Amino acid sequence: MADILFNFQDVVVALAGRRVLDGLCWELRAGDCAVLLGPSGSGKTVFLHTLLGLITPDEGRVERPGLDGELFSQAAVMFQEDALLDERTVEANIALAIEERADLFSGPFSAKTDHAIDEVLREVRLDPKQVRRALPSALSGGMRRRVALARALVRRPKVLIADEPTTGLDPASSAAIYDLLGSLIRKRGMSAVIITHDPSCASRLGYPVYFFSPVEGRMPRWPAPEGVSPEERHKSLLLWMHDQIDAHMARRTNANVLEQELPSPVDVLRSWPMRFVDGLGAVGLIMANLAWPPSIALLLRNFVQWGVGSIPLTALIFVLLGVVMQAQSEAGLLRYGASRYLPEFVALSLLRLSPILTGFLVAGRCGSAISAHTGYMQLSGQFRVLRTMRVDPERGFFPPLFWSLVAAVPMLAVAGIGLGALGALIVLASPLSHARIGPDFFMNDFPVHLSGGDIAIVIVKGMLIGAGIALIAFGGGARPKRSPAEVTSAITGGLVAAFIWITVVDTVVSLMFP
Repeated sequence: MADILFNFQDVVVALAGRRVLDGLCWELRAGDCAVLLGPSGSGKTVFLHTLLGLITPDEGRVERPGLDGELFSQAAVMFQEDALLDERTVEANIALAIEERADLFSGPFSAKTDHAIDEVLREVRLDPKQVRRALPSALSGGMRRRVALARALVRRPKVLIADEPTTGLDPASSAAIYDLLGSLIRKRGMSAVIITHDPSCASRLGYPVYFFSPVEGRMPRWPAPEGVSPEERHKSLLLWMHDQIDAHMARRTNANVLEQELPSPVDVLRSWPMRFVDGLGAVGLIMANLAWPPSIALLLRNFVQWGVGSIPLTALIFVLLGVVMQAQSEAGLLRYGASRYLPEFVALSLLRLSPILTGFLVAGRCGSAISAHTGYMQLSGQFRVLRTMRVDPERGFFPPLFWSLVAAVPMLAVAGIGLGALGALIVLASPLSHARIGPDFFMNDFPVHLSGGDIAIVIVKGMLIGAGIALIAFGGGARPKRSPAEVTSAITGGLVAAFIWITVVDTVVSLMFP
């Protein structure tokens, strides 16, 4: 079995009440470029995830006797989406696969990495001088797919696994990608598994070609004719594929479907405790990543983006709050001739309001953006492709995000106190003020009411609020997504959860330290 790379033995995978793989037996031998044809919805992606170990079979086993050690050190994957990291340059996307680090955004890189990037870009027929420093958004669909191929090939894998490598491309671009794939597979002597619904891919690349219909544990192999023209070969494949589709639909009608019943209201209520426990487990798994030291580069980047970047909005909100607070305080206290208490009233109000108001601001501006970005990375396949490059996205992204918000929220909350005082001074210094104190008295008396203990409580509240926002936003975004609607739902749910968390933290800490 030394030349067998993958071996499926009676593999069963059941999803959504249907056996997608039902006792499947299949193998890939060294030197094969296996193309798996099949209609959409037939379960090809489930097969791919089982092949990669992302899905564990319900029965049977998947063996990899010809691949020594960790799978992704020898196998490279191209998913349906090109899954390029949009905020990083082309060279950073490729360097990430070489360095296996989540904190690479641009050069300079080592001479060895630079040489590897230039070499692989030329292999996929792209000019390094033109595309290295370009963002993926500046590239055409065909160029993005070539960059994704370059990223997969840069580590010189033993096996290339591609899932619908030409999705969304026009016929001419698709043909160019197929020709490029074929030439690189032959040039490098790689084995390959290519999953597609396009027969032209199979006729150009496949040796052997299979029709994906493992409902009965079988994946029929195309008996390719020999000594015929490419046109005759393609015609033979189309006729065979049509016959297989008809047989597939007939078998699927009689497929082994697991019986499912709609849950009753009682069952739904009973499921809530388990969902709560599952949620706690997910939180624990994400928090466990804090045991790993964060990337300093990502920590600083997040702090600048979410902390320093929030200063202008924080300044606007707290200055306006100070203006309103001073105006309302004057209206109430002047009636009793208590102008001298204005600095104390403003100071105590800002001490109480700054943590919760800053938390709402950060949750709205930063938490929703983090949840949206993380959700998009999950939906677009970026998390999956990072794992195939041996980069753990939770371990790489969450710790620096967590610690940056733990530092940013208390900083903004303390700054908000000073900014609120500035707003109050603006009112006091204006002709509209009727207070019997001047700005000098306010500036001298205001700091007296800000004790070290009070500031410490603000900082503690801010740290707890920042920690909760980071966990809620990243955790909600990182959950598996199947549609843009689920990304939107995660953003909305994250905001609600963050607001509840902020309220609970502020209330509990305030009651503990009145």
